[in-house]
Amino acid sequence: KDSNGKIVCTYDNPRSIGYKSSFINDYGMKGAMYWEYEGDDQEGSLRKAVFEGVFVKE
Repeated sequence: KDSNGKIVCTYDNPRSIGYKSSFINDYGMKGAMYWEYEGDDQEGSLRKAVFEGVFVKE
């Protein structure tokens, strides 16, 4: 709940995962974790975003 007692709910998408991956890489962190991707699409867009953002170096 937020400071007003209201429930706050957030969701990730490939773009938000990209921002989080940039943070991980910018600060030299060694990896990422996630709880589950039950809401991912059949193409695995969220899993791919994590892999490409954290493990694929340009």
